[in-house]
Amino acid sequence: MPGVAGGLRPEDAIVREAAEFVSPFGAMGYFVRAPKEASSLFQDVARTVRVAARPEAAWAALLDFPRVASWLPVVRDLREVEPLRRYTTVLEDRLGPFAMRADLQIDVAADASQHRLRVSGAGEDRQVASRISAALDLAVVPQGEGSDIVVSGRYEITGRIATLGAGAIRKKGEKVLEDFFANVSRELGAA
Repeated sequence: MPGVAGGLRPEDAIVREAAEFVSPFGAMGYFVRAPKEASSLFQDVARTVRVAARPEAAWAALLDFPRVASWLPVVRDLREVEPLRRYTTVLEDRLGPFAMRADLQIDVAADASQHRLRVSGAGEDRQVASRISAALDLAVVPQGEGSDIVVSGRYEITGRIATLGAGAIRKKGEKVLEDFFANVSRELGAA
């Protein structure tokens, strides 16, 4: 075929693993396109806060979800779907040029005997084509006259918001978490 090396055309290329367009020209690299993947960022969270509240009082506070939601300045309109199990809320914040408003579904699993809580949530902001998900484990551990609130987990952001870069998103995430932990200390008494 005239004008095309070796007589091959782009449409003669093969597709491998349905995600990659591979050139029939092998190592020459013509017509190779990388798969287009959505931008994604995740951040691990691990922190312990010592509070003056006794374990039973700290546990009761963590189970008061409207109260806990008030400790997160980006959370709005918490609604109980199934007591102590399912909630909906709106995560609202500004990140760079984007105003994010994501409707979240929250699932909760509480183990009262161990004073442990697993909170996971996910949602989407269709206006800025972004998705957020998070899974956190919280535990109340007796410490002398007070308690440690142990938090660990991860959050992930995908879509247009994630294109702002890891630094900007992590800085914003750290600010939200710092506000949360400051409010935990204020509400339950700094130890």
